[in-house]
Amino acid sequence: MKKTVTSLLGVVLIAAACSKDSSLDQAEYSDNPLFYFSGSVNGLPINIQAGKDGYAMYTNYYLKDSVLHMESLLAIDTPSYREAFKIDIHGGETSGTIVNASYSTSLINGPIALADASGFPRRPHVYDYIFTSDSLNGDIPLQWTTPNGSHYGDSCNYLEVNALSQQSFKVEMQSAGPLSCTPLVAHTILTQGDCKGEIHILKSTNSVLIAEARSRVGLIKSIQWSVNDQNVGTGLTLSYDVLGFSPGYRLKAKIVFESGCIETIEKVILAGSPQCDINLNYQKLPHRDYNPHNLGTVSVTYFDANGKEYNSHYAYNTGHFSIEAIANYNESMSSSTPVTNNHKRYSFSGDLVLKSSDGSSVQLDNIFGIFAVQHPD
Repeated sequence: MKKTVTSLLGVVLIAAACSKDSSLDQAEYSDNPLFYFSGSVNGLPINIQAGKDGYAMYTNYYLKDSVLHMESLLAIDTPSYREAFKIDIHGGETSGTIVNASYSTSLINGPIALADASGFPRRPHVYDYIFTSDSLNGDIPLQWTTPNGSHYGDSCNYLEVNALSQQSFKVEMQSAGPLSCTPLVAHTILTQGDCKGEIHILKSTNSVLIAEARSRVGLIKSIQWSVNDQNVGTGLTLSYDVLGFSPGYRLKAKIVFESGCIETIEKVILAGSPQCDINLNYQKLPHRDYNPHNLGTVSVTYFDANGKEYNSHYAYNTGHFSIEAIANYNESMSSSTPVTNNHKRYSFSGDLVLKSSDGSSVQLDNIFGIFAVQHPD
C-alpha cells in the first residue's frame, strides 16, 4: 500500500512500493495536495488531516472476484487503526487481470451507489413510489393516473423516479364508481423532499365547505387554500362560503413544511357527507438494482477510538455518497525516478449509517474530504 503524507510546507512523502513499511523518499507538488476528512460521528465533530498528529494517506488497488478495488485510507500507522477512515471504490466492470482492469467506469463525478451485501445496491436519487387508497367508504373502483399512464385497481406503482431529472410529479386517484363528495384527489410531490400531507373534507354542502389539512410526515409551516385557482384562505382549517361555485369545483391546498418541502393536494368537491371523502397514501422507497458484484459502487469504513470497525457494506444499507470533483496529480519520487501518473485526488461528501459485525452502528453526517486514489496505469 502506498503512503502519502502532506506537511504544512507542501512536501509529500511517498513510499517506493505498496507497503506501509517501505522506505520513504521526498517529492514536491506544485499544486500542494491536502488530504483530510471532516464531518461528525454520532453528532461529535471530527477533523483529521494527513501530515498532522501522525496521520497519513495510504492508497492501494487490487483485484477481488474479478472486480477492481481502489482503497484510500487516512490513518495513523499503527498495528490497529484508531479513528481512521477508509474508502473503497469498486470497479464498474469485471476483469480477468489487474492489467486489464479499468478505473474510469467507477471513478467519476456524481453520486455513487453504496456497495450492499444483499446484492441489491440502491441507485442514488432514484425512488419507487407505491400508492394506495385510504379512508374509502365501501368497495369503490379506482382509476390511477401517473406520468407513465393510468390504470384501474386498489393501488398504483410509479417506479424508477429519478429525482435529479424529475423534480416533481403528479398522481391522481379518481372514484370510478358512484360519485362521492370527493370523486378525485391529486398530489403533486417533490421527489427530493421528505414530507407528506393530506386534506380532509369535514363539511360539504351547496353553500359551505369546511376542510382541514393534516401532516403525515413533517411539521407544517403554512398553507395556502384556493378554490378554482382563487385564493380563499390560509391556516390548517378552511371554512368557506361556496355559493356561486358549481358542484365539481376544485379545492387546492399548497402545504409548506418547516423543512422547506412543499406538497400540493387537490380535490374535486361535490355536496355530500364527509364519510364519502377519499384520500390516498404512499410509500417512497429507494430503488434497488440487482448487482451481485456491486460494480461501480463504494464502501466506507470507520475505525473508532478503540479500533472497532464499522462499514457501509451491509444488507439494505442507509445513506448516500458522492464524488464532488476529481483532479490529476503526478508523483515524482526523486530526480532519478520517472514521474508516475497512476494517482488522482478526489473530493467527496455524504451522510451514512455504518454498522459493525455485532450489529451496533454509527451515524456519519455532513462528511466531506479530499482523498488520494491509486489506480492501474
